[in-house]
Amino acid sequence: RVLGPCEVAAPEHLFHYTSLEAMQAILSTRTIWASDIHRMNDASELLHALEIIRERLILAHDYHPDPPESDLLQSLIDSMPALESTPLFIASFSARGDLLSQWRAYCPQGRGVSLGFDSPAFCAPGDQAAFQLSQCVYDQERQRELTDLAISRFLQVVESAVGPSPISSFSSLAL
Repeated sequence: RVLGPCEVAAPEHLFHYTSLEAMQAILSTRTIWASDIHRMNDASELLHALEIIRERLILAHDYHPDPPESDLLQSLIDSMPALESTPLFIASFSARGDLLSQWRAYCPQGRGVSLGFDSPAFCAPGDQAAFQLSQCVYDQERQRELTDLAISRFLQVVESAVGPSPISSFSSLAL
């Protein structure tokens, strides 16, 4: 069954580390449930991501001091607190099927399994997607670069929708 788009080239297999009880449920229902990130042990990762987005939006706002870009970016900055409580559901996978840190984090008392899946089964065209498969990025500089790229693309989409304006691309190189 095709489930979601792949933002990046996925490895041949993806692994889901879980408890024995969760494995039984996954196998009997043929379903992996995503969990609310606010109720997970690594919920701080969301707050970290939101802080990077906020930081980069402020820099983009400073880089684009004139309307309409400045107004749009300020509106996004002002909306950031609401994102902290927005429901966001995730399921975690690893490219490695036998990784000590994953056993420790997701298999209670070392008792669990690493379920392997063929990655192509997770990929679908965007209009058929029920979710998005994305790689976690832990390098802070790369996180900033990707955030800057997303802001730049957003401004370009807005420009193309509303017509020509002095919007220029924003990237960490421009700062």
